[in-house]
Amino acid sequence: DSTLEDSTLDSTLDSTFDDSADSAIDGAGDTGVVDTGVVDTGAVDTGAVDTGVVDTGAVDTGVVDTGVVDTGVVDTGADTTTAKNGQCYLNAQCPSGDCRAGAPGGICGCGGGVTTCSASTFSCSGAACALDCTTDTDCAPGMRCSSSGTCALKTCSADAECPSTTVCRTLGGSGGTKYCLRKLCADGSACPAGTTCLTSAEGRSCVEDFLKFK
Repeated sequence: DSTLEDSTLDSTLDSTFDDSADSAIDGAGDTGVVDTGVVDTGAVDTGAVDTGVVDTGAVDTGVVDTGVVDTGVVDTGADTTTAKNGQCYLNAQCPSGDCRAGAPGGICGCGGGVTTCSASTFSCSGAACALDCTTDTDCAPGMRCSSSGTCALKTCSADAECPSTTVCRTLGGSGGTKYCLRKLCADGSACPAGTTCLTSAEGRSCVEDFLKFK
């Protein structure tokens, strides 16, 4: 009997424990929450902050950059628009009867008792009539304003250093220092623009059209 009672008690306890455990487990797992079926889209939060700044984007005006290049070329062009007094290209145009016709504008000799020049704008300085100046533009193109304040011959080594109405050559056609001088045209060569081939005290020379001679 004791054995039968123990066996019955064990069976009853096992059944009760199993039923209680199963009920507790089932009850704990069922929360009553309904599965809404929301799908995880996997989108990543980039964290960009809205600063509220308005895009003022500049408008393309369509202006084309023409890209003009500074070539660095020096303008040697003579001023052929402003009439200036020249001195001579013929001996007869000088009171002294001596015209140094190779110089731009010509230079009348003076001295030896003859102190007058071809125009009142020139004065006898040393052995030549000269024009007072403050800048090179006061002189005939090809001449320079010297430190003494009078127009004088301009030295050079190439035509490019002279105004377009003159060329770089030596006086008398021989060796020595070169100056910006009137071009000689006895051989029939063309004269620079703004000059005309005329018979001068030194033969045929390209004389400035824009200078006035007395």
